[in-house]
Parts: sequence; C-alpha cells; structure tokens
Amino acid sequence: MNEFKNKDEEGREVFKGFCQHTKWCKYIKGSQDEFASWDVAYMSGTTNVIGEIKMRNYESQDYCDGWYLEKKKLAELHKIRNKVIASGKPAPVIHYINLYPNNRIIIWDITDLDAVTTIHNIVATTFGSTHKIEKEMYSLPNFASVFNDNITQLKIGRDSNL
Repeated sequence: MNEFKNKDEEGREVFKGFCQHTKWCKYIKGSQDEFASWDVAYMSGTTNVIGEIKMRNYESQDYCDGWYLEKKKLAELHKIRNKVIASGKPAPVIHYINLYPNNRIIIWDITDLDAVTTIHNIVATTFGSTHKIEKEMYSLPNFASVFNDNITQLKIGRDSNL
C-alpha cells in the first residue's frame, strides 16, 4: 500500500472515530477509491455532507493566516455535489476537514466559498516528489472555520487504537 493511500485511510479512520464520539456527526461512509475526489460522507445533524480530509504535517496554529485549499479540488467536489442534486437527492454541503498532529480538527464549510485565489509555487504532492508546481489556491483562515476543537479528550488522535 502506498503512502498516499495509507494517509487517506488514516484520515478517514481518525474522522470516523471523531464522529463516534460527537453527537452532531454521523459517519456514513468513506471513499474506497484511491483517486476519488472526496474522502467521506457524513451527516451533520440533519445535513448531508461530503468532505475532503487533509492530514496536516504542521500544528494547527502554525498557519492561522490561512491553510490552503486547491481550487481544482473544490471544483471536483462541486461536480460530485451536482451529481447528487441531479439524482434528485438533497444537496449535500461540502466540508474541508483538516486533522493536525497536535490532535486538533478544523472544519470549513466550503460549499459557497467565495474567495479570491492566489497562485502558489508549492510542492506537487504532500508525500513523495519534492518538485514544485504552480497551483491556484484558496486561503482558509482558522477563524473562518465552522468547527475548531481539540480532540485529545476523545482519545482518537493519530496514536490511538481505533
């Protein structure tokens, strides 16, 4: 199993554990496709959600001025949302879920994200290659999140046995 797939599975498992210990979150399913444009489907109260999970290598407070979300990723998530709507099912909202090594989870509702993008010359992938490419990115500050909490007390951090 490659490092990308391992991190995707780890992120889904950590988030699944989070939902098991949180009243407002009901985990429905995780993507099984390594190249899927989404990672998780869940309910937030009575709202259907599709989410992208990002396992960060930095502490949650390291970039308070803005974590990055690639514009291309949001476009792919909207394609999935539009397919759900076309099938006659209720429109899901789109969440960007970031999990941090300091046992913090930050979630943004990016369904109607209306922000300026900027071009950044960044590493092509999180794991593996170190060459840089230009990517069009949104900046998501922590203060704009819909959920920002410490998950240590839930004992579902990266070092737990889920």
